[in-house]
Amino acid sequence: MKKSDKQLVILAVILVAILAIYFGYLGVKALINKYGKHETVSYKILDNFDPDSVKEIFVEDTIGQKTFELIKINGNWQFKSPSNYITDNQIISSYLTGFQQLYFRDKINADEVSELKYYGLDNPNKTFRFLIEKDGKEYTTGVIFGERTPTMDGLYLKIIDKPEVYVITLDAIQLIDFDAQALRNKNLFTVINKDNVGTIVFTDLKNGCQNQLIKEGSAWKWNANYDEKIKNILVPDESIKSIFDRVFYLSAVDVLDEMPKNPELMYEITLISIDKNTTVKIQIAKKEKSPDDTQELFYAFNSYTKEIFTISILTIKTFFTEKPYLLSELVEKK
Repeated sequence: MKKSDKQLVILAVILVAILAIYFGYLGVKALINKYGKHETVSYKILDNFDPDSVKEIFVEDTIGQKTFELIKINGNWQFKSPSNYITDNQIISSYLTGFQQLYFRDKINADEVSELKYYGLDNPNKTFRFLIEKDGKEYTTGVIFGERTPTMDGLYLKIIDKPEVYVITLDAIQLIDFDAQALRNKNLFTVINKDNVGTIVFTDLKNGCQNQLIKEGSAWKWNANYDEKIKNILVPDESIKSIFDRVFYLSAVDVLDEMPKNPELMYEITLISIDKNTTVKIQIAKKEKSPDDTQELFYAFNSYTKEIFTISILTIKTFFTEKPYLLSELVEKK
């Protein structure tokens, strides 16, 4: 056979293969269009779970031997245990949303469920229980965690008042598996709304340098104790907004239960409400760098809530100096 004839045969074989694949695809597509349309099935574990209807939360970790409880009082979430912990409504709302969005990978129906001990559910590793109030009635629901699946890529889970057993992925667990420490408030200023602030004072406790911002009517004025020229200087609205953003976006790296003995106090931020009824003072102390610290950290003590944090002050450090960001240029322009 000539070389040209061989090439024609090869091309013909390739063409036949392409046509076979194409018509095969059309056939499969037709079958999918005919038989492949199904109703959407919900794989949520806690159907109709409404975070806004939850009144109490109870979590027990038998492995870590830790238990915590939260209760909603007058619309605000509080730690019932440990009672000295402080939380925030947004934190708990996000936490409960994780349960609302919890999906299962596999489901073992009630008639297929053997003894609970085979799933580690007779003595669960974790229990999450919720007191719900809906339509004037109260009831309890929740979930329990058992052991990992034999393939170690999932976890057995059961609703406390239902017989079915579910398998959830390890990724799904991350939506809900938080300890009490993770649910503690990390915002420094939660008891005062920035719209209600009438005075902000930044003080360097080492040298007494102080920058004070006072609201007079709708205008903000800047005063400083280290320069006689800095008296009642009008601060532009955009500068005030930026300063407020830096202050109110301050968030703790961690929440502590106690302050180290004899800390070296360095800075202080004081916020006073317009009506003078609320004063929040944050005292900032030096923290020795530890191997775990990836940045310079300071201790922060909230005099109003008694909370203790570790924080970074990189975005606000300039306001304790004689060259405060957004303010010092107002003197230079004057």
